[in-house]
Amino acid sequence: MQLAVDAVQVTLDVATHEENKPENKYDTRGLEASYLARAQSERVLDLKAVKVVIDSLKMRDFSHGQPIAVSALIQLETNGKTLWVLLLPKGGGQSFEFNNVSIKVITPESPLGSQLVGKTVDDSVEIKHTVYDIIAVH
Repeated sequence: MQLAVDAVQVTLDVATHEENKPENKYDTRGLEASYLARAQSERVLDLKAVKVVIDSLKMRDFSHGQPIAVSALIQLETNGKTLWVLLLPKGGGQSFEFNNVSIKVITPESPLGSQLVGKTVDDSVEIKHTVYDIIAVH
C-alpha cells in the first residue's frame, strides 16, 4: 500500500511542478497529472477499505464440505487449467501470490462469485460459456 501512497505523492508533485504550468490553452500536462493523482488517491482509499475488511474478516472453516461463502479459498478447473479464487466482501479484481500460487480476489457480486456462493466441491458453474469445476474449498 505504501507504494500506492508514494505514487500519489509523485503524481501530485508532477501536477504542481513549475514546469507543468500550461504554456497555452491547449497545454494540459498539469491537468492530466492532477486527474491521475486524484484517481490514484481514490485507489489508495479503496485499498485501505479492503485492508479494514480483511483485518476484521472472520475466516471460516470449509474442511467439512460447507457450502462456499465469504472467506472461502476455492480451487477451480476450467479447460485443463487450475484457477484459485478468494471470495471476499470487497477487493474484487485484485490478485496476489501465495506460496507460488496466483490467487484472484472475487466478490459475491461478481458473475463468478455469485455463481459459486452456496456450491460445494464437485459442483460446476458456467459463466459466459465457460464451465468451472470446483475442485477444493478451503
